[in-house]
Amino acid sequence: KRVDPTWLDRVVKRRLHGKELDGKRLEVMHLPQARNSVGFRSRPPCMGNNSCIPICPIEAKYHPGIHLREAVTRGTRLWTRSVAHRVEVGEEAKICGVRFYRWQENGSYEDWRAVGKQYVVCANTIETAKLLLNSPWNNTTVANRSDQVGRNLTDHVISLAWGLVDEPVGAFRGPLKSAGISTYRDGCEREE
Repeated sequence: KRVDPTWLDRVVKRRLHGKELDGKRLEVMHLPQARNSVGFRSRPPCMGNNSCIPICPIEAKYHPGIHLREAVTRGTRLWTRSVAHRVEVGEEAKICGVRFYRWQENGSYEDWRAVGKQYVVCANTIETAKLLLNSPWNNTTVANRSDQVGRNLTDHVISLAWGLVDEPVGAFRGPLKSAGISTYRDGCEREE
């Protein structure tokens, strides 16, 4: 079930959907949400706190800490004050370890090695690329036969607009956003 649109998004849709701007028909569309619309695994549905960046206060919106907590309760060992710096590749081109620095109370650090049955690289866009590019393997680096690791990165480009309305719209009630206008997402003008 999708997250219900906010009152504000309903007003915007009622007023703008189907209108034309610069020769394009505006379409106010529901946006997919990484938040619960119904309770799930002891996490409640979205209560519309409107303060879910960076993390939802009731955990209706997903964040990696949810699975990290679950992994730790199932026995995964968590190292704090540590940073991975190299993935090691062994026989049959399989990952056999991850090297990481572990900071000490005196400010120095030690080089440690973590081993396991499975490995998941789940850093952000920049840190994942950095880790893979710092991991030599087979005349290239880990996962980089295409020479594309770390290339072609882009920001999450978005345009925001503000407007004045002549009726109550319940701003800041409900999720941060539930709809958007994606009319200009594609088209020949994007070639420029």
